[in-house]
Amino acid sequence: MKLFLSALVPTLVAATSSASPSVTIDAGVIEGGKCPGKNAVYYKTIPYAEPPTGDLRFQPPKAYTKKYPNGKLNATSITPSCIQFGDESIPPGPKSEDCLYVDIWAPSKASADSKLPVKFWIYGGSDTGGGVSDTLYDGCNGVEDGSIIVAVNYRLGPLGFMALNKAGIYGNQGIQDILLGLKWVQSNIAAFGGDPRKVLLFGQSAGAADGYVVASLPEAPSLINSFISESGGGRGLIDNSTLQSVGASYARTLNCGISNKDCLRSKSVGDLEKAYDNDKFLKEGIGAAGALGIMSAKTHVFYPYADGKIIQSQYPLSKFKQLGDLAAFAAISQVITDSNYKCPAYFGAVQTAEKKIPAWTYEFSRKPTCPWMKSLCVLPRGQFSMVGAAHTSEIPYVFGNMQHYNFSDKSCKVPASEHRLSKQMISLWTAMAKNANPSTEAIQWPRFNGTAKSYSSAGLIFGNTTTSGDVDYKSCELWAKVRAMQSTGNATTTGGATNGSGSGTGSTTGTGTGSPTSSASPIPTSWIPTNSAVGTVPATGGILALSALLMGLGMVV
Repeated sequence: MKLFLSALVPTLVAATSSASPSVTIDAGVIEGGKCPGKNAVYYKTIPYAEPPTGDLRFQPPKAYTKKYPNGKLNATSITPSCIQFGDESIPPGPKSEDCLYVDIWAPSKASADSKLPVKFWIYGGSDTGGGVSDTLYDGCNGVEDGSIIVAVNYRLGPLGFMALNKAGIYGNQGIQDILLGLKWVQSNIAAFGGDPRKVLLFGQSAGAADGYVVASLPEAPSLINSFISESGGGRGLIDNSTLQSVGASYARTLNCGISNKDCLRSKSVGDLEKAYDNDKFLKEGIGAAGALGIMSAKTHVFYPYADGKIIQSQYPLSKFKQLGDLAAFAAISQVITDSNYKCPAYFGAVQTAEKKIPAWTYEFSRKPTCPWMKSLCVLPRGQFSMVGAAHTSEIPYVFGNMQHYNFSDKSCKVPASEHRLSKQMISLWTAMAKNANPSTEAIQWPRFNGTAKSYSSAGLIFGNTTTSGDVDYKSCELWAKVRAMQSTGNATTTGGATNGSGSGTGSTTGTGTGSPTSSASPIPTSWIPTNSAVGTVPATGGILALSALLMGLGMVV
């Protein structure tokens, strides 16, 4: 794929110490703000696509090519989030279908000649919730090391992932939003001081899974040089027939014919939200597959039936008896961790390494001292300590937002050791963007050396200290058997939600061949299985199209 950049070179307008920062691109002057107390600036609510409303609802995004009104854009207001279809990860501020914007953070002294590494963030939230306005993703603390952070909004739920071919809705709108955001970065990031050749794609949970898909596409090498997956890469794709069935069910719940796109476009946001939560839709959407696909390959993971005795033998409650009444919770959390995060990351890293693409893995086992999500603030101290290094707990370290929330009595203080760990992780993530290798002068990160049969690999362990060592994947031997059942398509399928406590994984990837994309969707059709409700990224055709992959694992403790 060729990118045709403007002949007009974007420039950074130098600002005095009292002036607001501004950047000039083809669309006009972008006026941003200063991060309080930091040597960093921000630019928010920058459109990269036309509003996906009216005729553009359910369609691929259309690039923003207009000039800003009066030649200027006030980029200091909170960015509206896309319409939310989940009850978790809901960011503050307004919600709107007009939501395809990027937020950017840069060092104060960045200029068009700086050529700084760029970190492009995809938020999580089961592809049904989330947004760049979540203050946990604020980039002011994450760019003082000499990098740039870009966060992209993408459509969610049925607006972002509904597929109904008979109505001319081909799915993966949210994935295409992310791709267009990356293309906007290629054309414009130099104005902010960034190097378009040094773009790291990184995401968490559903954002990591979406990023894994993007990193697998033939376009990837022209858009990014590396990829980090935090708690989400390596999981499978839902097959197209299942998505078509769910899309048809959703249309019927809205009282629209399955070929009537105009009817679907005429529905209000309230109608879409109500239909999404409708009991009839939930029951009808389950169908023969035994689980609701909800337009997204990441919202639910489909598992073949596994004998309960096998699971119990690997996760006996006796292993968790020291936790008393929480033993069952801990056991279930470990099952979710291994099946949804740890083992898919391992399998993805193995496939990547087999393609001769450099890969690295990590284990995040540091227990945060203070809550990092608002829902955790109400927990008594004793219960909070049981949360441990759970799903999402690495995010404040990666962004440097360590004192994000507090307990109701304001008693929590982040120790200096956690601030040091955060600085280490920021520098390692930046190194990945800069060099397609996460090692720094201070920390050498060993390459992934696991195999399909070893269930162990060298990696980096983020605990009370940061050390290199072996990451244990022995529990993945069981889930490898489940994965084999998935690939044969001979097992009865059941559903399992991906939400819950658990750990995550991250990865960066290198250059590969990639499969051809279909005309209707950026997801290669050769990767969509036809014999099962369970899809996996194939071992052939180019698993990832980059130069490096980093996958991480957070431990439930």
